Amino acid sequence: MVCYTTTISATGTLDITVTYGVKDDGTTDGTMILHGGGGGTRTFDNGFVNKFTGQGKRVVQVMWPRRWMDTNVPTKNIKTAAARPATLIQHVFDHVHNSNTAETFGFFGSSGGSAALAYSLAHYGMGDKLDCAMMSSGPVFGNIAKGCHPGAQEKWVCPHNQFGCSQAGVDSFKQAPQVRELAPQIITGTFFCAQYYDGACTHHSLLGDCNCNNPPTSDEIVFWSSQSVVSNGANYTYPTTALMSAFCTPETNNSPPQGQFYADELKAGNMPEYTMMLIDNCSGTEGTWNGDWPVTGENGLDAMANWASNHCVIHP
Repeated sequence: MVCYTTTISATGTLDITVTYGVKDDGTTDGTMILHGGGGGTRTFDNGFVNKFTGQGKRVVQVMWPRRWMDTNVPTKNIKTAAARPATLIQHVFDHVHNSNTAETFGFFGSSGGSAALAYSLAHYGMGDKLDCAMMSSGPVFGNIAKGCHPGAQEKWVCPHNQFGCSQAGVDSFKQAPQVRELAPQIITGTFFCAQYYDGACTHHSLLGDCNCNNPPTSDEIVFWSSQSVVSNGANYTYPTTALMSAFCTPETNNSPPQGQFYADELKAGNMPEYTMMLIDNCSGTEGTWNGDWPVTGENGLDAMANWASNHCVIHP
């Protein structure tokens, strides 16, 4: 593994220097970026480095010095900050993948990393670069307004007739989309209102204190909705990008319903492949790789790695 740094400049954000490691034995035929959860300040592995290198891919592990989703300027906006991972994808495509369109180029994002990926696809045009996009437990910012609304209704994950989910009607489940006690692990600061159910609200939104047990104001709903993955201007058509989502069943946090908001927008014919995996027996709330996919009987790690082997291909 050889480590590099590059400075990411994106409109509306403070410049940030990101570190990424490249594992390449010189005989690879493609590239896979791995992006961890939370703010991406730790590298992600969980067995995927060996799986992807075993498939002949060079692997790029990303580590931000601080949360990528904080603009680090007075004006906070998660969708604006998402230009950072999108810019990094472009950098890796140009300087590690060497802009080689004859080799596959993919991205695996877990939790917060899946949001970095979804924003990059929906709002920053990275579907033109990525041959495959793999999301585990997310994208967690599918609908931020619902995530901050204590009265938001539970949402079906893999509902009946869900495109790409063979488990619809069998393993489907309902989950609340709100951010709960796990919110500080997902995001903290003044740009996201974490709705607590115990009344101990210590976070604030840009539009005022967060009243944890009261619905957000109409201004807050508009503000948060505009920052969501599913928001005005989003593109959900990726003709050359295969997509995959994996969720633990059920989870104790809100990543499955938040990811479902994005999945609702994905339609057959708009991408070469979409697969939603509902993983049983996960470790913790988001450990899809340690669970089991009942459709094939594989563990989560093998199921996702084999999906990549079959679908991270050049799509005409």
